[in-house]
Amino acid sequence: PVKVARLRDLILLKLIAAPNRPEMGKRMQDQTDVVRLIEYNHEKITAADIASICQTLLQQAYMLADRNKFIQIIQWLNETLDELELSDRKYPLSDQN
Repeated sequence: PVKVARLRDLILLKLIAAPNRPEMGKRMQDQTDVVRLIEYNHEKITAADIASICQTLLQQAYMLADRNKFIQIIQWLNETLDELELSDRKYPLSDQN
C-alpha cells in the first residue's frame, strides 16, 4: 500500500511552508502550488476543507504564538479563493479568531 496525502493536507503543508522559506522563489512556488491545487481541483475542495485548513493554521498560531503570520496566511487564502471565484468557500475571520 502507498500512503498519499489528502488534497487538503497538501494545501495545508504548502501554506505552512511558504512563509518560512528564506528564498523568495521557493516561497512564491509554494503559493503558486496552492493556487494550482485549488484551481485544478476546485470541484473537490469544499468549504469544510478550507475551514479545516484554517482551523489547523489557527491552532499553529496559538502553539507558536505567531498569530499575525497565520492570520495573514488565511487572508491570502481567502483572497486567492476570491480570485478563483470560489468566495463561497472562504474562511470567515472574526475578532475572536
